[in-house]
Amino acid sequence: MSEIPFVPSADDPVWRALQAALKTAAPYRPLIEADAPLFEGGLDLMSLELLEFFLAIERELKVPIATEALPESALLSLGSLHEHVAKLLRDCERLYSRDG
Repeated sequence: MSEIPFVPSADDPVWRALQAALKTAAPYRPLIEADAPLFEGGLDLMSLELLEFFLAIERELKVPIATEALPESALLSLGSLHEHVAKLLRDCERLYSRDG
């Protein structure tokens, strides 16, 4: 069974946040397609840029990204990172909706 590729939508808040965070972390790098790898010929962020990228995502979406618990699969591409961050947001929303 093949995986359906992620196709970003301009009105997707997670996609917009990832793009804004990327511009913050590495403003001199071009934006990449959703299926392009983050490393090895893709975005090729250095470790400090990657840290700034994650911090910018946290600021944009107000959701913590625990980098030590981040699965390697989330770092394959912007699309896979989008999937991971969107799941974090859904989990946070469910948690807060139960508390309220």
